[in-house]
Amino acid sequence: MQNFTAARGRSILVSLLLITILICIKLFLHNDIYLITAVIGGYLTAVYYIFMLAMRIKRSMALSQLQAKRSSQMGFLFRIIVLFLVWFIVLKLSKEVFIAFVAGFFIMHIIIFTNLIIFSYREKMH
Repeated sequence: MQNFTAARGRSILVSLLLITILICIKLFLHNDIYLITAVIGGYLTAVYYIFMLAMRIKRSMALSQLQAKRSSQMGFLFRIIVLFLVWFIVLKLSKEVFIAFVAGFFIMHIIIFTNLIIFSYREKMH
């Protein structure tokens, strides 16, 4: 994970900055600039979700097959419960905030996993 963030961190930040600026412009034009906090909250939730996934995978590599399976199932269940709780809380605020939050969540997923694919491809080539 450290190699990935060292190699692709700048690309992730630049992509995120550009997309966030475009989102801010669109929200400003529609007088919905307050929704940027929901988008950023979605970004942060996605980073947490991906970080926990990476840590769970790293820990399960040192376990036996049965223990790793049990650990991954519990980790998946925990991540899904946390994700649905956050989504439920955001949905209670308003539909617009929920849509902005989910958009931020999926934008961050796309950015990070695209960079992860690029990083893995380059590592395999060298």
